[in-house]
Amino acid sequence: WGSTESVPILTEACDQFQSRTYKAFFPNDTFVSAVPMRRTSKDKKMLEDRADRIGKHLSYQLGYKYRCYKQDKDALFLGVAIHGSFFTKTYPTDISKNNFDVPYRVDNVRPTDLVINYNVGPIRIENVRRKTHIIYTTVGETEQYVESGYFVQPAVAADSISSTYNQKVDETVGITNESSYSKENASTIIYEQHTFLNIDGTYKPYIATFCKTSGKLLRLTIGYEATPDGQPLNDYKQIQYFTHYKFAENPDGFYGLGLGAKIGDINSAVNIMMRQTMDAATLANDGNLSGFISERLSMPDADEVSLTMGKFIKIPDVSGDISNGIYQHRFIGPNEALIKLMQFLDARGQRMGATTEATTGSMTRAEQPTSLLAQIEQAMEMFSSVQMRLSYALTDELQKIFRINQRFAPLVDFFVVNGEDNQIVRTDYAEDMLVVPIFDPKFATQMQKLQRAEAELKATLQNPNNQGRPEVIDTAFRRYLEALQVENVDELIPPPPSPVRIDEQYLENMYFLMPASKRPPFSVFPDQDHADHLRKIQEFTMQYGAMLDEEQRLALLTHTQEHEAYQYGQIKQLVPTGQIGAPALAAGFDNAMGNFQIGGASQTAPPLSEANVFGGRVPSMGAAGSPANAQETIQ
Repeated sequence: WGSTESVPILTEACDQFQSRTYKAFFPNDTFVSAVPMRRTSKDKKMLEDRADRIGKHLSYQLGYKYRCYKQDKDALFLGVAIHGSFFTKTYPTDISKNNFDVPYRVDNVRPTDLVINYNVGPIRIENVRRKTHIIYTTVGETEQYVESGYFVQPAVAADSISSTYNQKVDETVGITNESSYSKENASTIIYEQHTFLNIDGTYKPYIATFCKTSGKLLRLTIGYEATPDGQPLNDYKQIQYFTHYKFAENPDGFYGLGLGAKIGDINSAVNIMMRQTMDAATLANDGNLSGFISERLSMPDADEVSLTMGKFIKIPDVSGDISNGIYQHRFIGPNEALIKLMQFLDARGQRMGATTEATTGSMTRAEQPTSLLAQIEQAMEMFSSVQMRLSYALTDELQKIFRINQRFAPLVDFFVVNGEDNQIVRTDYAEDMLVVPIFDPKFATQMQKLQRAEAELKATLQNPNNQGRPEVIDTAFRRYLEALQVENVDELIPPPPSPVRIDEQYLENMYFLMPASKRPPFSVFPDQDHADHLRKIQEFTMQYGAMLDEEQRLALLTHTQEHEAYQYGQIKQLVPTGQIGAPALAAGFDNAMGNFQIGGASQTAPPLSEANVFGGRVPSMGAAGSPANAQETIQ
């Protein structure tokens, strides 16, 4: 009976994809990275530094200067989910006349505004020889182009620019008729055609711009790169301005397949069934209160009889059963089979659109974390694949921006990213870099990140081997806090300090007498004087070994073993020699006797054993580590 309600299967699927994809592509302020295409040991550091500057500079341009770039991508992600295809147009502009202070523009282009021959088949947009961009503008704007020398003549106002598609869009957003507009603001349509023309005897790329209404040419320019004096570059290769974003590849055509094509018909079928069900319920509720009544039971001068709750109505006296003169409708209500079929189609549509209870966070029953995570991961596989395809297209777009910066960026540009001052020069944009987006489709949702980090932390804490490895536990907690998007994680889990180098063993001995919490981090380095260190360690343990607790003994033993290992490496000429009194590279060594030469004198290398570290035997901690215990150890 006129029901117009709908089930938003397609709407929910597109919204879910848009929100997840936007966050996956723009996780933070730095969302662009540059990768060196060549790398040698000679200039590795220089290339990595330049790549870092390029990534930060592009992130700064697109995230801060080009203020509408992210908003345009947000609209693109929704459009590509619905239509299956969406385009962008990247082209250089005059930076002095650009509102965004960047030497380029990246405009979204709807599929209906880029005319491609349907017979081209499933090929890439770069291989399409003729592409026509339908541009909606005003007569006044084309007159400004004439004044700047960009057009040879202005466009003519169009009688009507509203196609059926545009009329629907206008109705949705509330745009009114433009008949009251002035001539300067009158709308017009121009066609910008990227094609190949035979002007001088051979076909070459050109860009022809003409007015739809008048059919007159407004501008004709070359469509290939050239030097300032007009000499062609790259063998007349056509410049590619357009980037094609696809939701899913179409094996039979040029345009991609979106959710509108995949689940649009299912959504329409569910809508029809739901409306039929609602109409049947309406008939069952209201229709059963209507029917027919015999004239002999009706009121005088009344065609209809209505019922009033709590009242009895007088009627003419009749003989027989009064119900014989009344017929009441008996509508049975919604069909159970139709409801089950509607539920089945709704579930299939949700699965295809990855909008199940697990992915939308509306679970109605308890689930094991691992099972829930598996459901989410499987449901997100389709969206992850789509995001990978979009990343390839975004890489092509970023490469176009890279080439424009290569030619038109400021010679020196100062910028700030994450609170750090940076500087880049135009020559940094050399040909040996590939620009790519920074994103990971496997972590497209905050829920996925958090659940994975939580499971990782739980497994780390349950592993008994990690109880003696605090750095592993710190790393697991750090990932969990980062998944929670906690600010200033370093304040809660400070990074471990780098070990310092101490060449004086007496100073290290002093630190070994301290508790672990008070001991600064220090380590053994290959080129130290290990013989000197080992001698002083042995002297130290002979005097103070019994005073050390279990942790101090273990730390000193580990430290001693590192010195012994590096000393062996120096003797075998495997590591650099020490700074003070270390054996020379040409030192003679007798494997059997364990003797090595230092400055012509023969010495005996300390035996590689735990007993040597503690003066003949391993001391145990006696009553408070008294001097008597230490003396007993020495004896």
